[in-house]
Amino acid sequence: MPRPSRTVTAVIAVAVAGLATAGSVLARNSAGAPPEALPAAAAFRIGTCRVIAGPVLAIARLDRTLGTADAVSPADRATLADEQRKLIAARPAAEPGLRGALDGLVTAIGFVRLRVDSHSYDGGVWREADARRRTVQQLCVGAR
Repeated sequence: MPRPSRTVTAVIAVAVAGLATAGSVLARNSAGAPPEALPAAAAFRIGTCRVIAGPVLAIARLDRTLGTADAVSPADRATLADEQRKLIAARPAAEPGLRGALDGLVTAIGFVRLRVDSHSYDGGVWREADARRRTVQQLCVGAR
């Protein structure tokens, strides 16, 4: 059998390397995207935004596990409950432009907790809560 030319060998090597790279990218994406770059708590505007910075960032950190989870750990359940209570406590002082988004986040976390407690958790309810969190975060950190 004749040996392939160097050009054919090089093309095959490049194709194999490309497939290997694509495979590793797909594997990483199926495990989840890289962590979101979160702002520092000090980047949140003074007022209610600064008060809720800790809870908002704590909820953001849960996204790495809850977005793809089939169940929620007891530690994550406790974090959700604690941070939701802090958001509820901050709500009365919230500026009118923030109040609706904050209510949406508190409600979405409530749905996550309800689905966890009823053993019907689905990553979709978490994705909705995280989208609400991103809205609040943008309102608090976005253009000043």
